[in-house]
Amino acid sequence: CGRMHSFKPVLKHWLVHHLARDVWEWGPGASTSLILEALPSNGSLTSIEHDAVWAEKARASVQDQRWKLHVQAVQKRVSQYAVCILKAPQCFDLIFVDGRRRVECVFAALQKLKPHGVIVLHDASRKSYTDLISPYIQVLEYAHDTLVFRAR
Repeated sequence: CGRMHSFKPVLKHWLVHHLARDVWEWGPGASTSLILEALPSNGSLTSIEHDAVWAEKARASVQDQRWKLHVQAVQKRVSQYAVCILKAPQCFDLIFVDGRRRVECVFAALQKLKPHGVIVLHDASRKSYTDLISPYIQVLEYAHDTLVFRAR
């Protein structure tokens, strides 16, 4: 379990430190409960999952009115998975990227971030992610293979 959920202390710190109220996540799982624990009563969490079976397991394990879960399939070439955030009516205080197509998700997330919002990217040591996004971001923290940043 150790490394798999290494993002937890970083994510929790930024949720609390940043007083995150509107949160988006790609890839619900261990992060979902952690986010909901840190959210204020008037907060909201929107999660996007690509796998319908996993989404049903997540839905069965989490009962919280502040949480909305959407399933968005990922096909090989064309997908609405990353860009579905652009349809959200609001911008977000914190966006957690831990699902599929992470680079695409980061670029979409940058467009829906509140002025002082942050993006938290899990598995950030993957060079294929950082090479593409580094020219566009201002790094705020890197710890436990988790990168916290906002637009440059």
